[in-house]
Amino acid sequence: MGGAGFQPVRIGQKPVPPQTGKETTVGNPASVKRKATEKRRKKYEQRLGPGVYLPKADREAVNAAVEKHLAEKKAAAAARKKK
Repeated sequence: MGGAGFQPVRIGQKPVPPQTGKETTVGNPASVKRKATEKRRKKYEQRLGPGVYLPKADREAVNAAVEKHLAEKKAAAAARKKK
């Protein structure tokens, strides 16, 4: 009867909710926040592409370099396929 976090309650007592992830954090709160920020940024970069957090000029340079690299790979693959 009861899953994770289930605690029996007596009449007249309030149920105690299970602890959430933030409440159980042990350690340096600054590093926990940093790790959460890095995780969020990683998700954004996967969704929106590389360099999403860079300033506009830097982001354009990164995107140009990525496009150039992909074009070179495509050309090399086409040359191999042609032979």
